[in-house]
Amino acid sequence: MGNESSSERKVKETGVVVVTSKKDKSQEDQHIAQLSYCPTFRPLLESSLNIPESRPLTSELVGSFDQKSCLQLCVHLQNHLQECSETVKVKQFRLATQIKEVDRVASAVMQKLTERQRAFAKHAEHARKIDDISNSLKRLRINLSHTLDLANELNMLLPEDRRLITFKI
Repeated sequence: MGNESSSERKVKETGVVVVTSKKDKSQEDQHIAQLSYCPTFRPLLESSLNIPESRPLTSELVGSFDQKSCLQLCVHLQNHLQECSETVKVKQFRLATQIKEVDRVASAVMQKLTERQRAFAKHAEHARKIDDISNSLKRLRINLSHTLDLANELNMLLPEDRRLITFKI
């Protein structure tokens, strides 16, 4: 008794156990009876069955199979498939035409982009040359200014009768 779990103790303490009643056999029998009223499945062509005893004879098939209805069904199916194929053919032709148009437009856009890229490359090359020339001119101006400062200092060191006028930029 000391080894009982808490759930076992609760069941013993309450003392009430609920048991559901078993379903009536009459209800199950009704369901089975209703299923017996359902029509049985018979394949369209019983020769497709694997059991040789259940296969009908050809004469039985000829009498039970309506050939005119089957022919009408086949003709209707053939017409429907032909219409579908024509529709698909037209849509494929439209798609092919649209693909060619898109390809033509894409190649024109690509050609324009290539031309613009070449023009941009030329402008970038000119800009690089201008920057190089500008940097060279700045260095020349700095060097010339430094040279003039040195020449003016040298000029100041000369006696006054030999001095030249001061150079300015």
